[in-house]
Amino acid sequence: MELPALVGNSNDFLIVSSSVQRKLAGALAQPVEYLPLAIYNHKGRLASSDYFIVNPLGTVDALDLERSQIEWLGSDIVEIEKRVLDPEKLKGAPDLFRLKEEPSAYVISQRLIAKLTPPPPTNFYVQRLEQ
Repeated sequence: MELPALVGNSNDFLIVSSSVQRKLAGALAQPVEYLPLAIYNHKGRLASSDYFIVNPLGTVDALDLERSQIEWLGSDIVEIEKRVLDPEKLKGAPDLFRLKEEPSAYVISQRLIAKLTPPPPTNFYVQRLEQ
């Protein structure tokens, strides 16, 4: 069984292989926690101890609240259906961050994506966001 470079999970953790973690650590200047993680298979046997949870510290206020499609309940956000980034708010933003309004969503810059390739890491799904 071959494990991917990015492991999807129901906790919205950013779990990556050690090769991706090394590239991130070499490319990111902002504070980031890298927490070692072991993955076990369905039989409880160690599949790999070569993974990390990547936790960029803090969040960034980067959404354009007017142009994004957001479902509100009073002043609380229920769901963000479409994310539109505000170019002014992105000035000085790190290459990897979580959104203030949606901390489970990670934003990665094109510059950082270029540093992760080639080869492209497996199991990464990247969606271009409007600005």
